[in-house]
Amino acid sequence: MRSDYNQGKRIVDENKSKENIVLTVVSYVFSVFFILSGLVYSKEAAGPSIAIMLAGIILLPQVRKILNGIKYLKIGKYFIFTILFFTFINGIPSNDATTSNSGVIADNNDVYETQSEESTNTEDSIEPVTPTVPSFENGEYSGEFNDNKREGNGTFTWKDGTKYEGEWKDDKISGKGKITFAEGDSYDGSFENNKMSGTGTYTFKNGDKYTGSFKDDCMNGEGTYTFSDGDVYKGSFSDNKFNGKGTYTKNGKSYTGTWTNNKYSK
Repeated sequence: MRSDYNQGKRIVDENKSKENIVLTVVSYVFSVFFILSGLVYSKEAAGPSIAIMLAGIILLPQVRKILNGIKYLKIGKYFIFTILFFTFINGIPSNDATTSNSGVIADNNDVYETQSEESTNTEDSIEPVTPTVPSFENGEYSGEFNDNKREGNGTFTWKDGTKYEGEWKDDKISGKGKITFAEGDSYDGSFENNKMSGTGTYTFKNGDKYTGSFKDDCMNGEGTYTFSDGDVYKGSFSDNKFNGKGTYTKNGKSYTGTWTNNKYSK
């Protein structure tokens, strides 16, 4: 009977010994794991890292033996371990934002990537296209366009050498400008629908000059015609001729009267 008891006790002791060995090994494994984990995260999260290292230290068999000898910590050590463990878990920074600064960097990267994509898309969508410049059979134009029409300021040179510099509107000479004809005459003044209209000065290649009103490429209205020899007519014009009231001055003498197709009458 005694022998059976001793044998049973020996088997129980052996089992306890095996359990203690397994528990000790497991304790060391987890203890080392927690302590190393705390060291790894010590730079990123100091507080939680210290907590997990303390939890690892509590798991050491030697430390547990000491704590078991303290009356109030015999059970409390497990509570302390639990608190330390969850403190570490909650304090581990996530991959999305390791710190507030890295979170900002991540956000900036996202913005940068978005802007890069938008820039790429924008560049693709507004890729410059060389506009088709209208060509002209009778000459060459350089200047401003609007909807493929000459609009604004520009210069047109005809094949015969005639040259216009000035304003354009709706593909026509309109506004202020100057035209120099190939034969030597020139006009500086107002234009409308490709014609001299308004006020301007026409200079002939022989030296004559007219300053006054124009309409449809003709001297029409009031103006002054100065001949190259010094004679001057000042008065009304119609279709490039003296027509209407006017004064003709020659060699210091003036003749004022009515004119019809360049002929004087009192």
